[in-house]
Amino acid sequence: MRTSIDTTILLFFFFIFNFTAPFSSSLPHHHSHFLKHTLPHTSNPHPYIEVTRPLPFTNLTPSCSHPLFTHNFGNTYGLPPVSVPYSPPFNCSWTHVVLRFKASCKGEQYDRIAAVWLDGAEILRTSTAEPNDDGIYWTVTKDVTSVTGVQLDDYVDNPISMGVSKLGSLLGSDDKPADLILPISANGDNGLWFRIESELGMYGQQVVIPKNTYKAVMEIYVSFHGNDEFWYSNPPDSYIKMNNLSTERGHGAYREVLLKIDENLVGSLVPFPVVFTGGINPLFWEPVVSIGAFDLPSYDINLTPFLGLLIDGKSHFLSLGVADSIPFWLVDGNLHLWVDNCALPCEVKAKVVDYGTPKFNIARSSNFQGLDGSCEIEMKRKSKVSGWVNSTSGNLTTTVSREVKFKNKIKFYLNGTEKRVIQNVREETIVSVLSDTGIRISRTTTKKTYPLSMTTKNSPSSENDTSLMHSDLDHEWRGRKSIGDLSISLINRQKCNGWMVVQDHDVLSGGATTQQAYSYRDEVGCYSRIVSAANGTLMSDTSSSLCSFSAL
Repeated sequence: MRTSIDTTILLFFFFIFNFTAPFSSSLPHHHSHFLKHTLPHTSNPHPYIEVTRPLPFTNLTPSCSHPLFTHNFGNTYGLPPVSVPYSPPFNCSWTHVVLRFKASCKGEQYDRIAAVWLDGAEILRTSTAEPNDDGIYWTVTKDVTSVTGVQLDDYVDNPISMGVSKLGSLLGSDDKPADLILPISANGDNGLWFRIESELGMYGQQVVIPKNTYKAVMEIYVSFHGNDEFWYSNPPDSYIKMNNLSTERGHGAYREVLLKIDENLVGSLVPFPVVFTGGINPLFWEPVVSIGAFDLPSYDINLTPFLGLLIDGKSHFLSLGVADSIPFWLVDGNLHLWVDNCALPCEVKAKVVDYGTPKFNIARSSNFQGLDGSCEIEMKRKSKVSGWVNSTSGNLTTTVSREVKFKNKIKFYLNGTEKRVIQNVREETIVSVLSDTGIRISRTTTKKTYPLSMTTKNSPSSENDTSLMHSDLDHEWRGRKSIGDLSISLINRQKCNGWMVVQDHDVLSGGATTQQAYSYRDEVGCYSRIVSAANGTLMSDTSSSLCSFSAL
């Protein structure tokens, strides 16, 4: 049976024009966001890419194609999102749904943040590349099968049967899409994300969870801007104060997105530090953009053990915030719910049986003498929660164990003109499901690591009112997901090096190289891709389906 309900597609571009003040009024400063200005360019529009792997069903003929809209975006700051009605196409069945997002721009523009929502549920967070006078273009292709619970249409089988699991927030999911998705998003005219200005802000919505829900997962979208765009390189406020600096980009380098049910903290995450295309050195990101710049990752938090709190027929406040944050973060979420198909009246029974005592430790230290010195932050969070759910599938107990380790160190040298950032985030989540007799039904282990190393060096340039900036970046997304004896792994690493002559935020000249190695492996096969770019030109791009990988 097909739904006849119309839904609404919203797309919003937000023009980020909130940049940091000079790091020091008397010294070459560590700006981190720049605009390419009067640089040499070619005569034709240039394609830009984010290195990833093809979707497993890319080469199959679609059952149908449904154009949504075409729109020219100008200065969208303060304007409501563009919205168009959407109805599922008739006489078309599918097993997968793919969103194809094409964009182009030209001239001198800072990068922008953008999102696509379907009936309030975000399905894509993206950013734009910084163009030139001749123009650039790019395409984002994303599997959005997981949002069929937002009335895309009834999920039906068709003759194409590949056995491909949904490739979700990290590496993949062995589940069918949720039966229902409740958006945890804003209702404002400036996009449906919550704008978080400080660590005190918790934003969310009241929701009533169906009583026949047997599984719940919160998917969170997040991006960071303004004074917190480079949160991982922010010094403590004490450093800014003791040196009488004018920058507002401080408050240290620890940030963590928090999820609460009513007043109870039920999950958290440290996001991958996506670098937008104007960041650090914009010459790094032409034509190969940074990891996640065109398709920012979302993050899953399993709430099934908490269903004993949620399926009581009452309204509950699900809220999101960012610990230690300064202006500003854009955050929202999609609550994915799986419901039991039992006969009406249908109610699932559930209870939280062990919430334990979550452990959280954070240690900060610093040693500064004037503009030189170092600071370090270490954080560790550990939690374990169990809850049983009694549905037509049986009485199953789900236990979610999580451990997050965060370490960041920032050093300043040469009277503050050289800055080095070293950060690493490690996360392990174990989800186990047991029957009422203690038999293990499933055990899923997910591990993620985000190492980052960045150096910037500033010195006077030969030209008046300009400075010479050398920078390098080495960052990586590394993940592994194991379900029993099956596993999926992903390694995605970029190494960048370059220089530029800058005047305020304008890049007058410069050069850069970027190397990237991408490797994916699952039980079906492998995919690897290695690219190299220099001074705005793609020098090499090789891919292979052989299970071998050459690391950078």
